[in-house]
Amino acid sequence: MAKLRQYFTRTFEKTHFYLPFVAMASNVLDVGEMRDSFFADSALIGVSAAMPAYRFCWLVNKILDMCFENVPENLIEMNETRSGKETLRQGGRQLQVSMFDAAPEPESDKTDKYYFSTFLHKVPHSSHSHLLYQLKSGKKTLLPEAKHLDYLWLVQTAEPEHDAHIIMERLRAIPTFQLVQAIDSDLVKKSLANLLI
Repeated sequence: MAKLRQYFTRTFEKTHFYLPFVAMASNVLDVGEMRDSFFADSALIGVSAAMPAYRFCWLVNKILDMCFENVPENLIEMNETRSGKETLRQGGRQLQVSMFDAAPEPESDKTDKYYFSTFLHKVPHSSHSHLLYQLKSGKKTLLPEAKHLDYLWLVQTAEPEHDAHIIMERLRAIPTFQLVQAIDSDLVKKSLANLLI
């Protein structure tokens, strides 16, 4: 019994010595690959409409016979300090991390918080879905490349380009929408990581 205990003690000491080196190895999250897979087989529609998000969704639900619902766990929160540093959170998870975020912020450096709602419509009996992003909150915009847009509609279906074209035609018939246009994902590729859910 003593020899067995001695064997396990020596084995533990050896593995304990090497464990910190194993724990230091880390995996790097490739946001570019995640972005590409999330936006594959999808189309983007930009809409400019001067109305609150709940009214926009109600109108789209009524006219297009859809059922967009607010998804609170996908709420995107942007924190901006007075010094100009921005962090982005979604559903409680921090999306963009600076290597200097570990240090606590001083009390005098107050933050402004901006919230961007997301709405989801799942097509019944299929894996198709439509995501609607509110792009503006106060004076902040979620996609700096598309400051003129208020909403971004992500179409994820089997034929996204065709479905997006049909949706755009129906949205253009609504007089309260100032602008409805197809958005090329390459034009806003830099900020598309803000939209990952």
